Order: sequence, then structure tokens, then C-alpha cells
Amino acid sequence: MKGTARRGRGGRPLKGSEHALRRSHRIEIGDTHAPLKVERPRLRRTVMTILKSLGRPRHGVSLTLVGDRTIRRLNHRYLGKSLATDVLAFSMEGSPSLSASLPAPLLGEVIVSVETAKRQAREHGHSLHEELDLLITHGLLHLVGYDDQDPLEARLMHEREMAILGRIYARPSPSLRVGPA
Repeated sequence: MKGTARRGRGGRPLKGSEHALRRSHRIEIGDTHAPLKVERPRLRRTVMTILKSLGRPRHGVSLTLVGDRTIRRLNHRYLGKSLATDVLAFSMEGSPSLSASLPAPLLGEVIVSVETAKRQAREHGHSLHEELDLLITHGLLHLVGYDDQDPLEARLMHEREMAILGRIYARPSPSLRVGPA
């Protein structure tokens, strides 16, 4: 039947997997002031893999990619720290007023500085894709209750990050590690 295909951005027809993704998951990816362009479909697949690993395959997530200036401003506004950081996470799980109006429960928002990710990837000797995957994983772990303030909890969080990244990469780079908060 002509004219009944689902349409994505720019009016192009959605592929089968994209249509299923949009129907069952609410993963929003924004790139507000991000200085570098990244592959949204790849990031969407990464988020889906992480959510499945966390036992929350039907939860929604907002992922926003920003620059250092924006993340510094957000870090100051919400956490009182006047410095750029690599990732911020704001949980919305259990917010009944918000979840009631959405097609899927909203886990929260992860905000990543692409500039910091690029710098950290270069410093540690792995790709920007790997660094972004690590930071997104780290942010999503914060949304489900992981914390990295205590050294023991930080070690447990890192082990979980590596286990999840092992589902994305056959062999995650040993240099993948989020630094102290």
C-alpha cells in the first residue's frame, strides 16, 4: 500500500528495525551545541544495549550531547560545581506525574560533553565512539542507582561498565575508565 510507510526525519521511510525501536523505546538524542557530529543511530543502538543490560529495555532515556561550555553551566546550576565535566545524569525514575503522560517509563537524562569525550579519548588512546559509549554507560548506571563516590562502589560501577561494554565490543579497551568525580 503506497503512502502508509512510517516516515523518519526528512520524510524518509523508516527501516523495520527503526520502526520497532521508535514504537517500543523512547530514546531521545539531542545535540544542543555539540561541537562535533556523532552517529545518532549508533548511539541509539548503544543506549538500547545498555538498557537491556540493566533490565530496563522498555524505559525511555533522554541523551543530550553538548560542549564544555554548556556542561560547565549545567554542572554549576545543578551541582554547584563551576567546572566542565564529562557526563551528568538526572534520574526521573519514580516521577509519577511525568511517567503517566509518556508511552514508556522515563529513566532520566544523560548529558555528555562531546568536547571532553574527544579529549579523554585522545588522552587514553581509544576512539571517540568508545569514550562516548563509556560515558553513556556511566550516566545510565547513575540513573539506576550506581554511585562512584566511595572507592568500593566506584570499583563495582567500573566492573559493571566493562561488563556492559563487553556486550557492545568483543573486547573493550582496557583504557576505558571514567575518572574520579
